[in-house]
Amino acid sequence: MIVFVLLAVYRGRGLARDATGTRMRRRHAVAYAAAGQEVVDDILARFASGDPANYAPMPAGIGRNGTLRVQIWTADADRLGFVAISAGIRHSELVVLDGLAYDRLSAVLDRGISRPDAAAATPAG
Repeated sequence: MIVFVLLAVYRGRGLARDATGTRMRRRHAVAYAAAGQEVVDDILARFASGDPANYAPMPAGIGRNGTLRVQIWTADADRLGFVAISAGIRHSELVVLDGLAYDRLSAVLDRGISRPDAAAATPAG
């Protein structure tokens, strides 16, 4: 019973940035069966470029229970996007996208990051 109460409190409050209090939204989560460090590094570099042509479309995964997990969170009022990757118990550095890179990421997420035309209508830089 206590677990359900704690879960309800957590879900009701959600995550927020300490610096501004802006609520965080998980916009995308996907898992893949397995991958080595070179795949993690490749995904990080693609998102760090800030160019949707490098990271979209994302391949469909196997749900949310794979070994390699990618999560994308946004703090919309702060115009910040965060990409987190974990492989097993190892977690990569956090990729932070702001300004135009955030606008492009948000547009791709709104369109559907796994769609073949996901990067088509992103803001120009």
